[in-house]
Amino acid sequence: MTMQTTRRTKAALTAGALAAGLLSLTGAARAQDLDFTFGGSLEATLRYYPQDGLLPGQTDAGFAPILSGELNTRTRFENGTLVFEVSGLYNTETGEGYADIPRGYYQYFGDGWDVLLGSNIEYWGVSEGNRVVDTVNQRYTIDQTVDYISLGQPMVNLNLSTGMNSTLSLFGLIYFRDREMNSAQTRFRSPILMSNSDAVYEEGEGRNLDFAARYRTSFNALWGGMDLAVSYFDGTNRAPSTLPNLCVTPGGEYDAANCLALVEANPDALKGIPYYAKLRRYGLELVYSNGDVQVTFEGAISASLNETYYSAVGGAQYSIGGLGPTGDTLTLVAEYLYDDRSNIQPLTIYDDDVFLGFAYSGNDVAGTSVRGGMYYDVNTDAQIYTASYSRRLGDAMRLEVAGFGVNAAGTGDALAFAQDDSFVQVSLEYFF
Repeated sequence: MTMQTTRRTKAALTAGALAAGLLSLTGAARAQDLDFTFGGSLEATLRYYPQDGLLPGQTDAGFAPILSGELNTRTRFENGTLVFEVSGLYNTETGEGYADIPRGYYQYFGDGWDVLLGSNIEYWGVSEGNRVVDTVNQRYTIDQTVDYISLGQPMVNLNLSTGMNSTLSLFGLIYFRDREMNSAQTRFRSPILMSNSDAVYEEGEGRNLDFAARYRTSFNALWGGMDLAVSYFDGTNRAPSTLPNLCVTPGGEYDAANCLALVEANPDALKGIPYYAKLRRYGLELVYSNGDVQVTFEGAISASLNETYYSAVGGAQYSIGGLGPTGDTLTLVAEYLYDDRSNIQPLTIYDDDVFLGFAYSGNDVAGTSVRGGMYYDVNTDAQIYTASYSRRLGDAMRLEVAGFGVNAAGTGDALAFAQDDSFVQVSLEYFF
């Protein structure tokens, strides 16, 4: 068992133990107060890469079967809810994947407050192109070109209603999980391979108690409605930096002053290591709605590795309803993505980009949906394309056809390593 697998197992056991411990507290609930539901899904995906990978070790052109699924239960008591969900994904071509307990918690509801104990996913952010304020959960990034995959975070979460459509949420995050690292076979990866067995943590090996808070409210403004949220995070960054091993001291500190000289003096000993730095982040989310128009903004001020950087996504959405004989809806999205972080921070490719997207939702029995988007790099002219079509087949199955495309601007572009990683895939999902 690898160190990464061991840490994932510990995280799952931690979340499971928290949920199981609170389950015992509900034993006194009367049988007639229980409401139990059970369900899940299994999905098989056949992905096709028309070209060989550019980087050494990457898979060749051809098919890559991917299996995924989830199982969930929910039990409602008189004053609370017990939720348990397991999910996983396995790429049969590369052997990569994950197993997770995204939700395994007990939530007790009081008068104007509730408390949650266990593993949960906390989504922050309002944009389509990139979520710069979403900080609490670790992400699975190896196979995240089509779907946005967040992993469960063990936590204690207290939510307080403060009146006037407002809620204050406080989070004690009681376990840190490392990010799954790419293997040589991984498509759409950085040329630098790293292992969590070499990982360095700025604070407490990432096992310190992290803290987060978020206040959200809604109100009428300028002849429309406004949703506002402010957030704060203080803990270990879920995304690691890629630092030269020579620039990190035995005590786990980044030696910025002597980094360049050390690298130039010892080039043969140079390799990249995942460095999980301490992060303080302040976030702001805004959504203004007026009829068919939504204006969105989310921004973050992040302090890490002795520097402060700014990230933001701003844009608008316009919905056109009543299309066709069934009254379908088309939503158009335009956003600008900005980030001024330096190269010692975790890598982002969305630093000066425009995102254009659409979503077509059919008002039919099959739940037909068509989505698409394009990222355009203002500086290099590089583009990323995504598209998907899905609909139900009967009551228990869903078909999806999706594609992902990369058009790099040249060898100097940050996306040059992924130029040949475009693919198409067909998925069939069964619900039970």
